Amino acid sequence: MVAVFTICAGITSGRMSLEGEIEIALYFILLAVFLDAVDGKLARYLDAASPFGAELDTLANFFNFGIVPGILLYNTLYLGTPLASVGWMAILILVVCCALRLARFNLSSKSEPGDQSSEDVFVGVPAPALACLALMPVFMHL
Repeated sequence: MVAVFTICAGITSGRMSLEGEIEIALYFILLAVFLDAVDGKLARYLDAASPFGAELDTLANFFNFGIVPGILLYNTLYLGTPLASVGWMAILILVVCCALRLARFNLSSKSEPGDQSSEDVFVGVPAPALACLALMPVFMHL
């Protein structure tokens, strides 16, 4: 259920971004990062992990750490500038890379026994870290 609150934090961040409240939007992204960490720890601690929860978490991660940071970046740094088209292409790359990484992670977590351990393979930057890295120019801009 924490994933639902994570989605709420993400959509509120998107709203704040669209309303020009960039600092508040960043705080809601950080809240989503915190809630995402709590969600994973809580599911493991309570032994309540389920396929439905995993899929909901992936959807929340894609939205909160792919789409929303992209919108926030575009609205803050590119909207109304001569580089708007270039910025939009950069945002598209960010969102697509986030989606591909999450899909690859989901497939690797469902691998057959005897396959190479996921601990031995680099699976990419976690989605919350990707969002924080992508939003670094916005943090610096404020």
